[in-house]
Amino acid sequence: RDQPRSRGLGDVYKRQIRSYLDGYRGSDSGRMLENVIYNQLVFEGYEVFCGHLRAGKIDFVAIGEGSDRKYIQVTERIDAEATRERELQPLKLSTLGKIPDSYEKILIVRDGDHPTDIDGIRIVGAVDFLLRNKITRG
Repeated sequence: RDQPRSRGLGDVYKRQIRSYLDGYRGSDSGRMLENVIYNQLVFEGYEVFCGHLRAGKIDFVAIGEGSDRKYIQVTERIDAEATRERELQPLKLSTLGKIPDSYEKILIVRDGDHPTDIDGIRIVGAVDFLLRNKITRG
């Protein structure tokens, strides 16, 4: 069974410490968005794993009560075809060796126009994601 390997909160704090030591750089806004999404998931009661599955890199695996599990990718934009493919690739079922189960897969996008679904992967704006009550409410 494909289990996430967690680097836990240490990963989040390392990013914050690096930002403090290096100074704020606008190019780190993607990492800041990931931190905000991570904190929201934890606030909602999910156990959140960061990093890699055997199948490849995934931003977050959020595990809730019972069989509630969600795979989540976070990105700033998906306007460019190359960016869209890079972010969707780990979530696609058709990709050999990628996530083989039927748990919900979500791509959270900060800016830009985007569809709400691509090949069964739900695409949500970051603001909409953060303002809803629970992730389980679509």
